[in-house]
This record gives sequence, structure tokens and C-alpha cells, in this order.
Amino acid sequence: MRTTGINSKTLSSNLKFLEQKGVVARRVVTTRPFSVQYSLTASGKELGPVLEEFGRWGAKWLPESG
Repeated sequence: MRTTGINSKTLSSNLKFLEQKGVVARRVVTTRPFSVQYSLTASGKELGPVLEEFGRWGAKWLPESG
């Protein structure tokens, strides 16, 4: 499991929103204890180049924090 720095309620809310919009797909894995896996849908995968461009823009124009 990755640490995201986001609280679980916020993460859950955002994932639910993205699932409703068809960006991610949710799958419950029936192991003990059960777990939930998320994956990108086709429309979510199309966001990849857009997000990469935002990252390049941010690296160029936004100051480093720290």
C-alpha cells in the first residue's frame, strides 16, 4: 500500500466521485480481510497525456515548495 498523504475520508470521497464519472473502476477482492482495487477505465487512461502536460507546466512555472 502506498502512502498518499491524504486522509482516508477524502481519498474515499474522491475515488467514489471518479468512479461515478467513469474515470476509475472499483473491484472488491473477496479475500480475508476483503480489499478494494481501483483501475483506470479507457476514459481515465486518456487523461494520462493531459496530466503529464500539467506536470511539465507545474515544474516550469510553480516554485518548489520545501
